[in-house]
Amino acid sequence: MLFFFSFILGTISLSLTGTAFAAALSIAQTQEPVIAAPHWSPGSSWEYSDGYGLRVSATENGTTVFQRIDAPSQWFSMRGFLRQDAASATSKRQTIYRTEAPSAGDELKGSAPLVFQREYLSNNQLVVHATSWTVERRERITVPAGTFDCWVIVWRARSLKSNWTGFERWWYSPEAQHYVQSHAPDAATNHRNGRL
Repeated sequence: MLFFFSFILGTISLSLTGTAFAAALSIAQTQEPVIAAPHWSPGSSWEYSDGYGLRVSATENGTTVFQRIDAPSQWFSMRGFLRQDAASATSKRQTIYRTEAPSAGDELKGSAPLVFQREYLSNNQLVVHATSWTVERRERITVPAGTFDCWVIVWRARSLKSNWTGFERWWYSPEAQHYVQSHAPDAATNHRNGRL
């Protein structure tokens, strides 16, 4: 009887251990990468091999304003990974509506793209885009500024009022607090590639 009771307890223990292992394995398999947006500081700057340069001019309430070093009259603001407002040589853009809260860009998840619709005014004309941010993979790359562990992040946008589409791929480095390499096809130059 003692042997039988010991065998039962051993089986229960083995079953519980097996269940705990399966649960731990399940948790480990379902954990997704979460990429937190950087917390930029005024004065931080990045200069790229294609001549593009950015400097943080201000931060307030989670929104950061970047001024172009290569074109000082141009600027844009971001909340996390999401662009807010901007002024270029030819237009001024003001975000007026998003189907996701601005805080949705405070982090990106590896398991599912962040997809939303954005409306903004560009020179007082309404523009409506379907936009997505997708984390593709991790990659270690070497650029002139050094070697960085990066998240490869893709931005896609499509106008809901015309046939315009946009695409950019960024190698975002948490260490550098910005992208260290980018690829953005551009109709005027066929492409824009920048490396930190």
